[in-house]
Amino acid sequence: GDFVEAMYLMLQQDKPDDFVIATGENHTVEEFVELSFKYAGLTDYKKYINDFDKARIIVIGDLMLDYYMYGNVKRISPEAPVPVVNVTSESINLGGAANVMNNIVSLEGNVQICGVVGDDRSGERLFAEIKTRGVDPGGAIIEKGRPTTEKTRIIAHSQQVVRFDRE
Repeated sequence: GDFVEAMYLMLQQDKPDDFVIATGENHTVEEFVELSFKYAGLTDYKKYINDFDKARIIVIGDLMLDYYMYGNVKRISPEAPVPVVNVTSESINLGGAANVMNNIVSLEGNVQICGVVGDDRSGERLFAEIKTRGVDPGGAIIEKGRPTTEKTRIIAHSQQVVRFDRE
């Protein structure tokens, strides 16, 4: 409500850095949160933070997996003018609403997840990852004939080369 609106208004200022400039210094995350709550007129911000684990939060949205492939480029393909990435490592993370759920879990929040996944291996993996974080995936629907959304990013030399999606 008021807090989200105040944060939105603060970020929509002509100069978003005014908040830092007005105080004359950079702030830690905790200080930024305190100032944000004060900006919203909520002076008892520590109560909200201390009671976060008592809040019941529902996350509704796109459940997906984010794939990352990291590597190096040493040549251009002879087939087309594109870099050839020699993959050196890979990772898979929860994406979309599942990432939001994961962030809430990491803050020891009580979260429920709702969304749609496909009836495929990626959907099974997503459910398993949700369960390993202690969240019941009962609010997620498995839809036959639909692929689970996957976003794959190819990164070489700290630069994203391409992203491809399966939806």
